[in-house]
Amino acid sequence: MTQTAQTWALVGATLGAVVITFIGTGYLQRRQGARDDRIRQEQSARDARTRLEHALSEVLAAVQDLMVGVRVVRQAHARRTLPRYYIRAAAALMRALPELKNRRVLTELDTIKPLLGAALDLDHDQMEANRMIALDLATVVMPKANRYLALAARLTLGDDKEITAAMRQLTPKVTELVEATGAQRRKAERVSTELEEALVEFRAFADKRLGNS
Repeated sequence: MTQTAQTWALVGATLGAVVITFIGTGYLQRRQGARDDRIRQEQSARDARTRLEHALSEVLAAVQDLMVGVRVVRQAHARRTLPRYYIRAAAALMRALPELKNRRVLTELDTIKPLLGAALDLDHDQMEANRMIALDLATVVMPKANRYLALAARLTLGDDKEITAAMRQLTPKVTELVEATGAQRRKAERVSTELEEALVEFRAFADKRLGNS
């Protein structure tokens, strides 16, 4: 073999090695790129699941916290019923009423003054009771309700239609409970029961969505 032929053979072998190396490197890079993409997708899916799990757990905790808050406020003011108020008012007025010797006593100033004082005391006590109820609603119930509503707004503004639908089914029951904080016992119990049932359904939806069931 002449020197020229050897040179061309060497050049050809070198070019072949370069081509093979280039092809092999490109293949490995594509495989590595595909593997990196798969890893990123899996990590993104895990992160999304973690965020969803946290958000759904926050919703459940917020509803439970609100239910406890409403129950505490109702128990604190359970004795402030209208029949009890009338009984208390009658007792206070009877205690302030002096001995009636004749009908003329009812028109005397000394008789009217204690009755007016008792009536003013009752009115003051009622105003204080209403103020305490409003204060408890503002400091106990409303912050818990606002916490839930903020979570509900964040979830319903997302692109997940199933979660949006589930939140729209649960939220009316939550707001109805807030409105029933000062309602009569029968209505409050009915609203609370309906919310508990809705919460069970939402928890089942959350477990199904997270793959826990």
